Amino acid sequence: MKNYFKLVLSLFAMFAASVSYAIPQVSFVYDQQDLKVGDVLNVDVKASDLPKTEGGGFSVVFDSSKLKAVSSDVNTNDWTFKTHNGDIDNDNGRVSNVMFTEFDGNDGSVKLASLVFEVLQDGDVSIGLEESTKSPFASNGEKINVQYGSLKLSVSDSLEGTVSGNNGVSGGMTNIFTLFVMMLLLVSKNMQNPYK
Repeated sequence: MKNYFKLVLSLFAMFAASVSYAIPQVSFVYDQQDLKVGDVLNVDVKASDLPKTEGGGFSVVFDSSKLKAVSSDVNTNDWTFKTHNGDIDNDNGRVSNVMFTEFDGNDGSVKLASLVFEVLQDGDVSIGLEESTKSPFASNGEKINVQYGSLKLSVSDSLEGTVSGNNGVSGGMTNIFTLFVMMLLLVSKNMQNPYK
């Protein structure tokens, strides 16, 4: 029984350590339904699980035959020092180097920017996020490794357009939690009948 208690305590310690080292993620926030040709697509870009950071940046890639970038606006409520709304290039399907800084830094979950697209064509549409070539995320002068997501949509040429999916960022913390619960169940089962 004493060994099982040590095992459970060790598993809990490993889980607690993994939670404190969650990988920061940059992903899209999108809730529009029934997307069709001619619509305006509004998406926000949000960071989560950020350690204290003074800022960073990202770029957006998209299929320019299906979408046209109309605007990109940094969230200046949370990023108040120096910002750049990005460079829109509809010929190549990019909004490059959306950048932002905050003198006191931000951490946890924070909105980075809002983007607006015009829907040009029906079919499957993907929008991806990439690290900025000019300003990667940093904390105390050190680059932060960030996981970037994507958004996959289905556009209809009629009113029956649907959303088919959302962020492409994998749920790393969900997987760790699931593993932890499975280990606890295994230990619990063995504790019920330790003489088997």
